[in-house]
Amino acid sequence: VPLMDILDRLQGGFYSQVVWRPAKRWRTGVRLEGLFNFYTQENGTDAHMPGTLLESSAMLEFNPSEFSRFRLQYAYSHMHFNSDGKRIPVHALIFEVNISVGAHGAHPF
Repeated sequence: VPLMDILDRLQGGFYSQVVWRPAKRWRTGVRLEGLFNFYTQENGTDAHMPGTLLESSAMLEFNPSEFSRFRLQYAYSHMHFNSDGKRIPVHALIFEVNISVGAHGAHPF
């Protein structure tokens, strides 16, 4: 009995992102990412793996000053599966706040 299963996998993927700055303190963007399973074997036997896994997202960002940033992002994913192996769509909403405190060199904002 082997102590470890051998998994042989050839994968490829991509991501593409576009960010636009319509005004000095605002940014908006979209992103698409994917993972592809081209070849998968487990212990020398072809293993069933999902073919294409995709996720897309959109974001809106506001920078009221050089010391703070507010970002709202929505993501929709096809990368998750239930116990039966069926895809589960996942929706995520993220609100991020970044605040910088401390000394730093002078620069234009």
